Amino acid sequence: MMKVGLQAFTLHEMPLTAEQMVEFAAKNGFDGIHLGFVDSITPTYNGDEAKALADRAADMGLFTNANVWPPVPVRAGKTYGELKQQLEKEIRVCAKAGWLDPRCGFHFDNEKFTDNPIPWEEQMSIGMRMLKELKPLLLDCGMHLNIENHGEPSFDVLRVVHEVGDDVIGVCFDTANALVAAEDPVETAKRVAPYTRVTHIKDGRLSLCDQGVMRQGRGPGQGQVDFETILPMLAEYHPDLQLSIEDHKWLFVAKIFQPEWLARIPQLSALELASFVQMAWQGQKDIDEGRVPTVEEYEAIPYAEQFEERVFGGRDYLKGLLKKLHL
Repeated sequence: MMKVGLQAFTLHEMPLTAEQMVEFAAKNGFDGIHLGFVDSITPTYNGDEAKALADRAADMGLFTNANVWPPVPVRAGKTYGELKQQLEKEIRVCAKAGWLDPRCGFHFDNEKFTDNPIPWEEQMSIGMRMLKELKPLLLDCGMHLNIENHGEPSFDVLRVVHEVGDDVIGVCFDTANALVAAEDPVETAKRVAPYTRVTHIKDGRLSLCDQGVMRQGRGPGQGQVDFETILPMLAEYHPDLQLSIEDHKWLFVAKIFQPEWLARIPQLSALELASFVQMAWQGQKDIDEGRVPTVEEYEAIPYAEQFEERVFGGRDYLKGLLKKLHL
């Protein structure tokens, strides 16, 4: 059955160690926690330390997982060789700890949609070359690296899966990041479900703005993501999937009013774009008719004051939905 946990970034305003994050998850009724990058768990890349933490969490009935660095040197601030050595160390630590589905990513700072000294296509090519070189190690460890849709379209993530191979590459599906790329999360789920081995569960509300559509983050069940439709799609392929709540502030804009922005997603169909715009229209209507606060009103509230409603409320919503759906 599916389990509801936390993603470490949700706790970024709390100065907690990995061990304290495990304690927090246990104390507050979560089924586990997806921790941060390997070097934040064990700065010396000590596999025994990581395994001890994973074992302690398991004794408490909790799942754990971790992140590895992006396979793109410019994103990691390292040379190609330095990054490859680091990733090899991280993979071995994860294998030792039993984290066979760590999260990974390509997209960090809107690189897909802006001009950069190293173009996005080149970053993709370098990253896939790195992953192909790491493939023998991943196969030996029985591991998948799971690429998150971290702002780039799901089409790019699936390209990595298919070009490197789904025997070592999976998807970390972030349910509300789909909205940042002007995708309908249900349509995204249809595409990525067969490969989704890890999740970041977040919600969002859409509204219209000068450049296109704005996404405001919300706790699960408090926005417009159709989890009741999405979760059964994911469960069909991975019935024991870990649902890790990743919640935070920040506003993101899908600049669909700019032709050059849309041109960077040639795979996005007119039908899916129309569905996305319909979601934005409904979100704007909810604001205009007073059913939800304005973007400015909601953002003005400190996150610490919203944390319990967003995160604990999201926990209860997801657990209730899983019970309702018999997942």
